[in-house]
Amino acid sequence: LLEGDLQTTRERVRSNLETLLKVARNGYDLVCSCPTCGYFMKILLKENACYSQAYQRSVNAGKDEIIVPDAKAGKDSYVRLKKSMYAEILRDDGCFSDFDPLDRIALSENIMDMGEYLSDRLRKKTLKLRFGKLDGRMAYYAPCHQREQGIGSPYEELLRLIPGLAVERIGGAMDCCGMGGSLGFKASFSDRSIELGQPLMRKIKAAAPDAVVTDCLSCRLQFTHTLPYPVYHRHRKTLTPHLFRSASSAATMTVKLSGSFSAAQPSNASLDETY
Repeated sequence: LLEGDLQTTRERVRSNLETLLKVARNGYDLVCSCPTCGYFMKILLKENACYSQAYQRSVNAGKDEIIVPDAKAGKDSYVRLKKSMYAEILRDDGCFSDFDPLDRIALSENIMDMGEYLSDRLRKKTLKLRFGKLDGRMAYYAPCHQREQGIGSPYEELLRLIPGLAVERIGGAMDCCGMGGSLGFKASFSDRSIELGQPLMRKIKAAAPDAVVTDCLSCRLQFTHTLPYPVYHRHRKTLTPHLFRSASSAATMTVKLSGSFSAAQPSNASLDETY
């Protein structure tokens, strides 16, 4: 999509949409380890789907009203707008508008970021972690596409549970590593990419951590190229062996999905195997 190949993008998105929803409806949670993929499937793909006729019928909208979810008020909260005023403005007319809007919304509602998933399991006491001690100071950077999902900062919270590890969050809403996916590898953009990331790099250097951790592989590459510290992706094997001595088999990648979908047995993968 970034390179403008809309046809291939649509083919792959359609295939992923059908495959992932089939798995979800068979009783499995959907977990995504990439912030950019998660942002696409949770936010971009469902964009404007609530303005479609199919969605409006599903929420029993009146003849002269458009009902849209009220994200600020929480789940099952809605705003009612006059159709006569907004019908020509609020339309489902994007790149993926011909894909079933209810399927797009269903995927968005049923896929979770890996950190979000693990934090949810931890809160529900179905994830038992026995961390090994790790002395040191780590700078944590939450990448742009993770922040835009509105899920908080679950991996930062999980990292803070590790005995001996001091975690400092670096970067704010306007900070970016500058990589921009594959754009940072292009000769025509590489220098600009590094320049865009310099404000963030200066903040990390000022913190002088023992290591840097981030959710995004693109950020990891940019940090590795420009910073004098070890850089880890938050669940790669390069970091994990330092954190876990053992883990309960209750930490599985696939578990019974709550709600209206049918039940399925969880996998036998332990947390070590998952990572």
